[in-house]
Amino acid sequence: ARWRTRRQGERPAGGPLGLDFNAFLPRSASKGDAASAEDEFEAIEGMMQKHATVSGILGVRLSNLKAVANCAAKQDTRGAVNALRKAGEPSVLVDFLSAVEQRTEQFTLETAAGILPQLPSLLESEHTKYIRTAIHAAHHLVTAFGELIRTTRKANVAAVGVDLNAEIRVERCNVCYRSLHALRPRLEHLGDGGGEMAGRAKELLTAMDVMYMDV
Repeated sequence: ARWRTRRQGERPAGGPLGLDFNAFLPRSASKGDAASAEDEFEAIEGMMQKHATVSGILGVRLSNLKAVANCAAKQDTRGAVNALRKAGEPSVLVDFLSAVEQRTEQFTLETAAGILPQLPSLLESEHTKYIRTAIHAAHHLVTAFGELIRTTRKANVAAVGVDLNAEIRVERCNVCYRSLHALRPRLEHLGDGGGEMAGRAKELLTAMDVMYMDV
């Protein structure tokens, strides 16, 4: 609804009694410039609508962060990764990965299979922090599980019989492999550029080469 210029002393709908809103307008508007006053009120309306949108976004993010934090406080890495997947919010993923940067020994192959598919959204971001976080996380997971991924996928080629635990392990290794392989085009593009990210991208690509040996 558009605001209209109110007469001196008139109470605006829903406004406080006795308060002259015109007194808070620029001098040109308070002198009877109806168009200017209307523009001011519309500007205020626009700001309030944007505030509501931003407030809603931050509220959702806070809820997602709390869900992840509750799992992390219980050292429930699996639950935290599942919460991250459900949230689907890059900023929450960055906050989580930054928080556990020094505690990645808690990560398992299952954790890796849960985190790696979420990294493309960070790597494609325009924010340097997101890209740096994605490369760091991927590099750690490749260092920790790259050899396991390679040997498990190689052994599975000649596997005979049914072993449910082995099948789960193979599937997780395949998820990790596919997710890391999907990062290569973006990493190669970053590597062709300059600066800090180029060096980090090249280091990760080199580390990933272990997965392609004899497979």
